[in-house]
Amino acid sequence: MVVSVVLWSACMGLTGFAAGLAMLCVCRIGLGLGESPFHPAAFALVADHHVPVKRARAMSVLSIGFQLGTVVGGTAAGFIAQRFGWRASFWVLGLVGLALAVVCRFVVVDGPKKTPAATAASGTG
Repeated sequence: MVVSVVLWSACMGLTGFAAGLAMLCVCRIGLGLGESPFHPAAFALVADHHVPVKRARAMSVLSIGFQLGTVVGGTAAGFIAQRFGWRASFWVLGLVGLALAVVCRFVVVDGPKKTPAATAASGTG
C-alpha cells in the first residue's frame, strides 16, 4: 500500500514538470497505475483489522474517506493552481502524498496473521 502511495504521488509531482503532451500522458498513466493497487489493498487491510460485525461500517468510512479526499484534494489543487499556476498544484499534491507515504510507512501495519485452524473455525476461509 505504501509503495502505491509513493508511485502515485511521484507521478502526481512529475506531472507538474510535463513539457508536452507525451510526457503529460506518461505521467497520468503512471499515476493511474500507481493508484490502482491502493484501493484493493486498503479494503483488504480494513477487512483484516475488523471483525465481521464491524467490517461494513469500517469499509463505509474508508469509502467516505476516498470521496472526501477527492473533493478536498481537487479543491486544494484548484486553489493552488489559481494562485500559483497549474504546475504548482501537482507539485504540492505530490509532495503531500510523499509525506503521507512516509507517515504510513510507520503507522500502517498488516492485520493479525490467521492460522489455518482459526480460519476454518471462523468460516472466513
